[in-house]
Amino acid sequence: GEVVLSAGTLQTPVLLMRSGVGDPDNLESVGIDVRSPVPGVGANLHDHPFVTVAGYLKRSAKQSDSLRSPTCIVARHSSRTQDRFPSDLYLGVAGKVSWHPFGKRLAGLNVVLYGPRSRGRITLTGSRVHPQPSFEFNLLKNESDLRRLGDGFRFIHEIMSTTPVRPLFHAIFAASFSPRVQRVNRVNWRNWVQSAVLTAVLDCVGPLRSPILNALVSPDV
Repeated sequence: GEVVLSAGTLQTPVLLMRSGVGDPDNLESVGIDVRSPVPGVGANLHDHPFVTVAGYLKRSAKQSDSLRSPTCIVARHSSRTQDRFPSDLYLGVAGKVSWHPFGKRLAGLNVVLYGPRSRGRITLTGSRVHPQPSFEFNLLKNESDLRRLGDGFRFIHEIMSTTPVRPLFHAIFAASFSPRVQRVNRVNWRNWVQSAVLTAVLDCVGPLRSPILNALVSPDV
């Protein structure tokens, strides 16, 4: 006698709002008839921001291809800020980051912020005929989130720079998942060949290795 329709965290509010359930001001602004005024639909949006310190492994330190999972170890850690709470950071050690030759030579540490205090919202824009969702995550807008994740970033950078870990890498850097990186991770022969050539070049260029890596995967790309 009951049907539950769920479209996930992001699309469920969109489905409700397009059906007339949501904040009356927002629905009326796009010409949708209000069937049930529920201002909380689409509010209180929050997610777990994360950052990564990656490194280009020396060939001798590369993870075995027989190990399928890229994530080797996970742990919980408490940030060292005054406004922290226990285990508010998640740490993940990745032995490789993708399927192609270049991805198998990249490893690193991820730090994810748990219990984010920043809040965003989902609203509709456009017209009644073509209402489009607008997602405002407002990641790190709360200063506490920025401080705690910043402390986590410093912590994983310290680990990557320690004497037992640093010699495993030719170079370490802050990584990003830019549109360029996403395109390279698509499974096809062209990406495999390009990544194989890139890996061969990086193994030979010496002092030019870091500039090339920063140009390809640095956060400001």
